[in-house]
Amino acid sequence: MRVRSGRRCGRLLLIAGGFSILALTAFIVVAPALLRPGANRLRIVQTPRDYGVTFETVEFRPPDQPITLRAWWMPSEPAKAAIILVHGGGDDNRSLPYADGLKLAHDLVGHGYSVLAVDLRNYGESDATSEGVTFGITRGSATAGWAFRWAARPSCTRRPEMQGSKPS
Repeated sequence: MRVRSGRRCGRLLLIAGGFSILALTAFIVVAPALLRPGANRLRIVQTPRDYGVTFETVEFRPPDQPITLRAWWMPSEPAKAAIILVHGGGDDNRSLPYADGLKLAHDLVGHGYSVLAVDLRNYGESDATSEGVTFGITRGSATAGWAFRWAARPSCTRRPEMQGSKPS
């Protein structure tokens, strides 16, 4: 009796493992089509101006791709520090319509913090890449590194600090 149940359990594990490999393979094949560059981008529906915040549109080119990324610089004079706001994934952008990002930026500037709100590649007004949406360390490090240098400009009186990752 035990031999039968052991074999049965082994077969079930083998079938489950095979199904898992098949599902992962299908996801790897299908995911690029679902995460097309520039697909389903949200329009910028508000700007910091809608919240009474002075801002400047800035652009930069990351070192790994011939594209342009766009951001809003919202200075506070004098600034205690600079905060870099990065939107979430999915169809989100720097106006963060689902998270009240511009209201947050307004409050931060009002409390003496300069804010840099970045549209990552393939989002908002930033250019798209052929590989579509990626979540790699290289992409994030290139963007974070530039944003960190921008926020550390002389107009900010305190060196910015990053939470959760190290700039490269």
